[in-house]
Amino acid sequence: MSRFLGPIHHWLHSKILLQERIETSVEARLLESGIDLGSIKHWDEEYGPANPDEQLEGAIDTQNIHGWLQKRIQMAETRFAGKMTELKALHGDKVVEIASSVYENYANTIAIQLNENEMWDGNLDSAHKLLHNQILEGMPCDQAGAITLNEQDMLQWKSDRCLHKAYWEQVNGDAKDHHQMRDAFNRAFFETLGNLKYGRVVESGVTYYQINR
Repeated sequence: MSRFLGPIHHWLHSKILLQERIETSVEARLLESGIDLGSIKHWDEEYGPANPDEQLEGAIDTQNIHGWLQKRIQMAETRFAGKMTELKALHGDKVVEIASSVYENYANTIAIQLNENEMWDGNLDSAHKLLHNQILEGMPCDQAGAITLNEQDMLQWKSDRCLHKAYWEQVNGDAKDHHQMRDAFNRAFFETLGNLKYGRVVESGVTYYQINR
């Protein structure tokens, strides 16, 4: 990453902010469903509260751009994993189910906006790129989402390691909950974007993702 603030830093920061918007919306939906959030306030105290309106220029440490962004990812991921893990222990699977519905709603809204702005050219690799412009998958140097197969009606990409697992394990959670929520987002995103079918399988520790027309 560059030592100077540039487009790639704004791109990554926007993905962090989307994750934090989703976090605040999940909390609002859980409150509406009657779930008390008092028990999870300590996560905001420990990692700082979600700040989806944060302005990059006024917040970032320009002497340590890479380190600052990496820390912001760690804070956002760990805080949310901690909240979901703790609430699930208290209230059961419905916590992740409610959160998944919020992820799905965000994906639908984003895909609709992309179509309205004619941002998708109809190609599957473009759909893949549009998804990764939204979802938080580590730092650019992690090279998440490497395409392994690109055909006219099917595209596959893989992840050799889960970039989220460590955050969930740190809070004694299960990364399967993350994948349930992320799958809800991905599935809705591709279906709304272009009626594309989405799937995910894990083989020998490697996760393969696929979209089909």
